[in-house]
Amino acid sequence: MRLTILLCACLLGVAVAAAAAAQPTYPKGPVRMIVPFPAGGGVDAAGRVLAQALSASVGKPFVIENRGGANGNIGTELAARASADGYTLLFTGAGLVTNPSLYKKVPYDPVKDFEPVSLMALGPNILVVHPSLSVRSVSELIAAAKARPGEIGFAGAGGGSTPHLAGELFNTMAGVQMVHVPYRGSGPAMIGLLAGDAPVMFLPAINAGPHIAAGKVRALGVTSRERLARAGHEGPHGARRPRRNRQHTRRVRRAPQGRGREMGARDPRLRRERRLKPQEDQCSTRMRSAAG
Repeated sequence: MRLTILLCACLLGVAVAAAAAAQPTYPKGPVRMIVPFPAGGGVDAAGRVLAQALSASVGKPFVIENRGGANGNIGTELAARASADGYTLLFTGAGLVTNPSLYKKVPYDPVKDFEPVSLMALGPNILVVHPSLSVRSVSELIAAAKARPGEIGFAGAGGGSTPHLAGELFNTMAGVQMVHVPYRGSGPAMIGLLAGDAPVMFLPAINAGPHIAAGKVRALGVTSRERLARAGHEGPHGARRPRRNRQHTRRVRRAPQGRGREMGARDPRLRRERRLKPQEDQCSTRMRSAAG
């Protein structure tokens, strides 16, 4: 988790300063940041932290535009068709590169249509359950799922999303048949989880902390190598990682083809960039909250 926080904070400062260094007059006006998922999810939360920091740093608004659907394909297509002038950016997750392998056809080419600007954050998913499901460990969840095949639903942020893939991997590894309940994004999926409609979810860590602390969900495991000691209760019912089930949510900022290298150019002077310290602290705080 410490690596995730450091990566998030460092790249946040570098990306903003790099854009200003590469083109002193950029931006001259508002910049649109397309988030191809509904509001309230992990990608959206991280994107809003970045947009606030960019706006404060360069003095021009970076405006979040949520265009959810098809695990990010709809919003990503919109960004791919935008003018390559630097005034439309895509802030997305792993679906950008996994969707072409999961869908028969996607309306964009992740390599030809985009140029990377920066990697903002890496974060694990936390296996959580609604209190109505009386399990307090991964082994108890497996036992319950084996006793009730096809009856326990797990919430996913759309077909092919990391919560969906993590759940299917869990099914395969544990030899169980929990049922995927698809939603249009992590935000809507959390609503279903908190209502108990889909009582299991591999929830992005950036969203999980407050709900775990409030007792609205119970943490059972984490999809990273490291245990998050503050995720849920410590001791025998603390968050443990299912063996070999390692998945991370990646949050990447991209520009339409033709602008990425210019916006992401790295100047040695940028290592001394410190204008974003308050925003770095905010980003770190949000990521730490996911650990408890």
